[in-house]
Amino acid sequence: MDFINIILGFFVGILSSYVFWLALVLTKPNIAISPFAVFYPSDGSLRVRIINKSRRQAVDIKVYLAVDELTPRNTRRTIHTPNLNSDYRFALEPKHKDMDFKWGIPTATTFIAYDGQKILDLLAPSNGPERRLLFTLSATDALSGAKIVQRVSYSHENLRHGMFVGGLVFEVVESNSNESVENEV
Repeated sequence: MDFINIILGFFVGILSSYVFWLALVLTKPNIAISPFAVFYPSDGSLRVRIINKSRRQAVDIKVYLAVDELTPRNTRRTIHTPNLNSDYRFALEPKHKDMDFKWGIPTATTFIAYDGQKILDLLAPSNGPERRLLFTLSATDALSGAKIVQRVSYSHENLRHGMFVGGLVFEVVESNSNESVENEV
């Protein structure tokens, strides 16, 4: 009888651990980061948009933006840390929530680096070491406290020239200029 209780307790323990792990996976924030950075020619800024795709509010959103390059020993070093309009957002509403777009908490937000032209110059293709713009984000689920950290790296090919379309999409309206990003750097 004791042996059956031990075996039963073992399987109940494994099952409860799996259910707890699954609950943490399902409650973590789902923040989508735009697959490209957008250079706004009107003000010379570079922008990255994020959208809360989860069903719950995400809080304590922190970002870090840096231009890194590979050294000859295949390590990374930061060569530029852009000035951001803000590196923190208090909260993002869930995607499905009907919200007041004027005064409510947004579902999407854009982080702005004011020295966009300098970033373009640093990421320009050259014979030197490979360089990338790194966008690192951390966010916490408002109810469970589950936290995520994710990073997107942008090469010169991942830059667009124009402006983000409004709404919960990553579409870009290309600039009216005939020059592409490659011609500007």
